[in-house]
Amino acid sequence: MNLEENRRVHLQTHLRGCGYEFVKDMRRPRGKRRVSTPAFGLCGYAALYCGDETDRAELADALCQLGGLDFSVYREGDGAAVVAGARGRACIRRALRGDSTFYAYEQRDGDPLGLSEAVRAMRGEGLLDESGFAADSAWLARTWRHDYPDALSNIYESVHAPRVRHTADVLVSMRDGHYFGSTPFSRYTRILATHGNALRPSSTAFLMSTHRTLPQYVRSTEARPLLRGPRADEMVSGPHGFASR
Repeated sequence: MNLEENRRVHLQTHLRGCGYEFVKDMRRPRGKRRVSTPAFGLCGYAALYCGDETDRAELADALCQLGGLDFSVYREGDGAAVVAGARGRACIRRALRGDSTFYAYEQRDGDPLGLSEAVRAMRGEGLLDESGFAADSAWLARTWRHDYPDALSNIYESVHAPRVRHTADVLVSMRDGHYFGSTPFSRYTRILATHGNALRPSSTAFLMSTHRTLPQYVRSTEARPLLRGPRADEMVSGPHGFASR
């Protein structure tokens, strides 16, 4: 959660000016390039859903000039996610090899996630193969304290994994200090803190225990076993850990 006063991002106004039409029902006849975005709450992200005629890559390009946007991400085929923002464009690729998962960060134009130094270091340590892939665990170890914690897995899964019933076609992450959401709600309140973007304040939490020693970091999807009752040999106090998405 970012603890600063937040300003509204005028996402719909911006995209209407780029020739997009916002609709509540994709079954209505085609007109302009149709987009739908639920506006629940006041959060640091926005989920966009595209009509059949709306190209995700073109929509992401249009969003790059939106004030308050950090980046947007969309699916590219079955094994890639493209990140686009004011700092450039990159592709996150995933490969499954047996029971292991590997990721690669391909900079196409700039470095939207600020991972170029991590890539150089991992290459120097021999962690990347000739195609630029490294084990998921290696990326997590390298990026759990990054500005975008667990960057490749978290951002890739945001548009590929069924975290919600209807996964967005384009997911937008705002910069800290900016939000999108319900227009009526925003008229009656000042937003002094919010959550939802991919930055560290919104992507991490504390995991504490009085009965076991916890790892230095753990993904939220892997935390449940650590929250269950202790085994007989685990009746010791441990320090709190750092939970990464």
